[in-house]
Amino acid sequence: RVTGIESDQALARGGAPHCERMVVADLDRELPILDGPFDVIVYGDVLEHLADPMRVLVELNRHLAADGSVIVSVPNVAHVVIRLMLLFGRFDYIDRGILDATHLRFFTERSLRGLMTDAGLSIERFTATPAPLYQVLPERWHRPWLAATHSINALIARRLPRLFGYQF
Repeated sequence: RVTGIESDQALARGGAPHCERMVVADLDRELPILDGPFDVIVYGDVLEHLADPMRVLVELNRHLAADGSVIVSVPNVAHVVIRLMLLFGRFDYIDRGILDATHLRFFTERSLRGLMTDAGLSIERFTATPAPLYQVLPERWHRPWLAATHSINALIARRLPRLFGYQF
């Protein structure tokens, strides 16, 4: 059973068929009334969009079952591409990705770990994902070599997450 929370009406309509219950709410303004407890709460690309992610984590996690889990995914602002852009004096917002114009917060591994600890959560598993090559490269480049490149990129991101992890 899935309960979804989405602030955008159109996106909520699109996600509703995949949920038992879809709640439309702006987490920066109001926390919805929820029917918990929940076995898992997923913050998938959510925390970086919130003015006060700590408040949301603490409040929503009250609905977590005693043996429940939290899954968090946020972009890594310390990714090598962002570091290189800063080195050359660039910090340009774009429509999506790490520098998405709607991001209010930016996370490094250290700041994400600190947020989780401050919210009363313990980290059982921490991993990094690679840059989404299939999303950023034109479809004409989607050839077997891209799959191999993506696999190598994933291995490097797991070995050196602070530098090559695109998402944590």
